[in-house]
This record gives sequence, structure tokens and C-alpha cells, in this order.
Amino acid sequence: MNIFVISLGGERLKRINYDYTLIEGDNWVNINPMIKEKMVRKHNETEKHFLSKCGCFSSHYKTFKYIVENKINNVIICEDDAILDSPIPLEDLDFGSKAIVLGAKLDHPTNYREPFSPTTIASQFHVGLNKIDKNKYRWSMTFSIYYGDWRLIKLLVDLIEKPNTKLNHMDLWLCKTGLIEFLHYPSIFTHNDGGDSCYGKKRKIFKNYIGK
Repeated sequence: MNIFVISLGGERLKRINYDYTLIEGDNWVNINPMIKEKMVRKHNETEKHFLSKCGCFSSHYKTFKYIVENKINNVIICEDDAILDSPIPLEDLDFGSKAIVLGAKLDHPTNYREPFSPTTIASQFHVGLNKIDKNKYRWSMTFSIYYGDWRLIKLLVDLIEKPNTKLNHMDLWLCKTGLIEFLHYPSIFTHNDGGDSCYGKKRKIFKNYIGK
């Protein structure tokens, strides 16, 4: 199993409790120009939020490119707020060639403002791989995703680089591609950014797809 962690460095790296290869994240200064040009910008979006969104996407794109160029299979791409929290040793996980969410936040499938209970949805999951049901929920956050075959990631790279492609938040864009079809329950990784988000938001701890 190859684990890549995207990070801008700092204290978060000290909390990571697994072996990994570091991918230096793109900050506001070194965002890939193509990503910035393709990124959708809302009329009321602040410069900080826009650049943070671009930096996150650019960092994942850089990681995708590295994996594709080196044809690496069986990879987990984590962000530096992903804490390993599973009784299953990573070396014992065998997901084949699938793309699988290993930890995330659950949202209403179409509208953030609509009533939604992630606890109710999570209670319907069975242990192991669950087919993502886009009619019931949408997963968000990209802190831990497994890709069994580098060619899946190449499909993502090709979509990103396709002329006239419009990009958005990394998780929103990934969901819309439909290439990630499964999630693992319980979650393998827990999200804990220590209250320090690149978007300036105080986020909860997310474990088993539910905010704590």
C-alpha cells in the first residue's frame, strides 16, 4: 500500500500515525496556472477562499500526475488532517482496482440547506464496501481516498486537462465524475484538522462519516 500525504508542512505532520510519502501542497503562490484558469469563481467569493480552493485542487492534481507518470497502483491519497483510526492493518486491505472513499463527511445530495441526517444514512451502511447512493447523500472532503489502479487516476487527469473543463471544489468535482463508486464503513481514517482549516473554518472531527 502506497500512502501519499498532501501537506503544506507544519505541526499537522507530527500527528500523522502511519508511514507515508509527502507531497508538498501548492500554496497561493505556486498554484498550477491551468487549475486557476479553469476554476469556477462565485461572484461573492473572497480572494482567500478562491485561492484556497485552487491550491487544494492544484495539490491533488500534482499528486495525480505523479502517480500516473510512475504508474503506481494501490494508493491512498490523504491530506494532512487524516488520522489512521482503523483496527484493520492497511497491509491487509485489498480493494482491487476500485476507487473508494475511506473517510468523509456526508451531505444532502443536492442542497446544503435541506434537512439531512448523516447519522441515519450511516446507520444503513454495512461493514465493508458500500456502493455510494447519490440519491440519498453526497460525500464531501478529500482527506482519504483509495485508488486501486493508476489508470483510474489517469481518467481524472484527462478530465482535468480536457479543453473547456470547469473545475470546482475538489470533492464536488470528484463526486460529479462518478469515478469513485464506493465508501468503506467504518471509516479507515478520521478527519481532525485541530480547528485549523485552509478555508478559515473551524471543522469538526469526522469519524465514520459523522461529525463529532
